[in-house]
Amino acid sequence: MSVQSSSSTLRIVEPAIQNYAWGKVGSASKVALLAKEGDHTGSFKIDESKPYAELWMGDHPNGVCHMAQGGETIHAWFATEEGREFLGSVKQLPYLFKVLSIRLALSIQSHPDKALAQRLHRERPDLYKDPNHKPEIAIALTNFVGMCGFRPVSEIADFCKKFPELGSLLGADICRQLEGNVQGALKRAYSTLMRADGEAVTKTIAALVSRTPAAGDEAHSLAIELDRQFPGGDVGVLSVFFLNIVHMAPGQCLYLKANTPHAYVSGDIMECMACSDNVIRGGLTPKYKDVEVLLESLVFESRPASILKPSEMECGAKCEARTYAPDDIDDFEVVKVDAAGEGQLVPSKQCMSMGIIISGEGTINGMPVSQGEVVAIRAGAQISIIPEVNTKMEVFIGACGRNYSD
Repeated sequence: MSVQSSSSTLRIVEPAIQNYAWGKVGSASKVALLAKEGDHTGSFKIDESKPYAELWMGDHPNGVCHMAQGGETIHAWFATEEGREFLGSVKQLPYLFKVLSIRLALSIQSHPDKALAQRLHRERPDLYKDPNHKPEIAIALTNFVGMCGFRPVSEIADFCKKFPELGSLLGADICRQLEGNVQGALKRAYSTLMRADGEAVTKTIAALVSRTPAAGDEAHSLAIELDRQFPGGDVGVLSVFFLNIVHMAPGQCLYLKANTPHAYVSGDIMECMACSDNVIRGGLTPKYKDVEVLLESLVFESRPASILKPSEMECGAKCEARTYAPDDIDDFEVVKVDAAGEGQLVPSKQCMSMGIIISGEGTINGMPVSQGEVVAIRAGAQISIIPEVNTKMEVFIGACGRNYSD
């Protein structure tokens, strides 16, 4: 695929690919397929034995993008006159934009708020490499399952009765507190679980997964599946009885605030977040579990998962544009464009946007583009998306929030 730069407002970017073990393998991965279709080097070949987990679009040093024309890193390009013009009024991109293809569950985790991120980076820069918070949104490309936020305390209390082995692990006193919804019971119960002796956790999981799930008992069925993925007594398996299980259809969006426990379980998603790679892990992972920091950071409130509804954006008669923008942060937003005819919009006035063509082909500002290609969009530029005749284009654009300032 040749690089064409016929527009002064667009540049083609080669994204970074992450091969984490939880990713879908080979051609089953949307990440791999998009990377192959969008490759301008001719060097990307899908290894059918290899996981392809994430495709990164941004300037974070843990996943460095390159410019398709010239091959320099995006950081080197930002140091040029053209790069600075594209970047806009910001010093660096305040967001990180990704595609994820999930085969195995990701870790039980949270992301720190700004104050905690600064402290952790100062105290343990080897583990927490960014002094920035990491709120994020996940938009489903395919059917998605995840866990997010704490269930109602009454549901956790019911699980303790239904599964005596879980109640025994937590202890009779804590189970009574949960049943009575005593203030602080949720924090005491989850802290007891996460700090429990490893042998006791292993025995509890073994007893629990030996049972046959009742019809419709999603939490029990998911616990059995997670134990299959993470055998040997991973305490994260038992988190399914504390966290909300979330299902999303394509186009639905989950908002993950700082200090919220969560784990992605399966599906393909677009993800956008503040520019940070900080993760506080507590389970479902062979990596280091920072349980005490996790428990210190979590907001112990029972509340439904936050499903973010998009707002309609003017685009054109045959074009639909929806903006996913949390109302309490300005670091990022995502625009989803479905174009059956010409659509025009300005993704961001303040800083450079990053767009990826998920399906279809056509032109953006006169530049031919097709599935898998990633484009940098100059700050303040209006873009015109025109699909091929009698076809549709689906484009996702990551940008800073409308009111963002450094």
